[in-house]
Amino acid sequence: MQRLDSLFLYFLQQLVLQPFGANVLSLPFLWLFDFFCFLPILKLE
Repeated sequence: MQRLDSLFLYFLQQLVLQPFGANVLSLPFLWLFDFFCFLPILKLE
């Protein structure tokens, strides 16, 4: 279930932040979000 939640958060993040992808200032936030989003998935492997 946690895997589905993490994937949902990831896709939601992509939809919400994609328009800001060109903004260099948003990149560290994207990396942090991706890290915390995929960390639970990696722990389940």
